[in-house]
Amino acid sequence: MSNRKDNSKLYLKILLIFTLIIAALITSVLFIFPTLYENECKTRINEDLEEKLKGGILTSNIRVIQRKSKIIGDTEELTFSAGASGVIFEKNAGVYYALTAYHVVSDGDENTKFLIQPYTAPSFSEYTDTVLEYYKQFPAAKVEYYSKEYDLSVLSFHSAQKLETVNIAEKNAEKDAEIAVISNPEGKSFVHTFGSILSNDMTCFSDGGGAESSYVIKHSTYIAPGSSGSAVLSFNGENVETVGINIGGGTDFMGRFSYGAMIPCQQIKQFLYEWKWEKALPN
Repeated sequence: MSNRKDNSKLYLKILLIFTLIIAALITSVLFIFPTLYENECKTRINEDLEEKLKGGILTSNIRVIQRKSKIIGDTEELTFSAGASGVIFEKNAGVYYALTAYHVVSDGDENTKFLIQPYTAPSFSEYTDTVLEYYKQFPAAKVEYYSKEYDLSVLSFHSAQKLETVNIAEKNAEKDAEIAVISNPEGKSFVHTFGSILSNDMTCFSDGGGAESSYVIKHSTYIAPGSSGSAVLSFNGENVETVGINIGGGTDFMGRFSYGAMIPCQQIKQFLYEWKWEKALPN
């Protein structure tokens, strides 16, 4: 009888230990590992790529800010968004053309202006004048063309500053290719993050907010709200090229970063071909 009781207690102890181990593993999978992965993606450094990003090429990256106007009584009230991202791909007769995501500009109306903050501009925290004076220094942009299917848009603007352009790559980046992103996540300005292409295969992607689905390639470079429209940059020798435009990303049930989603360069080229073909049509 005593042996049976002892065996029962032993089994209970083993079951308890086993349960605790399983609980610890589940906790690690659900809470610890995703947090560590997100932190790794946020803080990952690639010194070789960072070195190649130095110089004038940085000025091809922009912040896209929405300025909304609302009349209250006799007063015009202006509000400014935290901003999204974009990249300049062309300059023609003093006009700069930039790519961003369509959803960055999709809710604009007659009371909305899109302002372009260049890479070299001081951040708001570095500015000592009023809010209006700060935003007054930035040129307004015109939405030239957009596609809901690709979730892409072309903006045009003038700038007194000399800004650079980045070429769009001829072919999509391969799996494991090293990449960099310069974007404006969570209100921060022109943050550099690094990672790699996760797959050669394109995946149907939607942000879940009712927008049309787009076909994307996933990557491990950290992005967050405000990164939409930023260029995914790769390196052909010493030349920096755009291999994708970020339109969103995946998160887990706690909102932690899982992957970035980009429209690859071959789709970007098709989008730009459609824009230029449409421009060439007679009125």
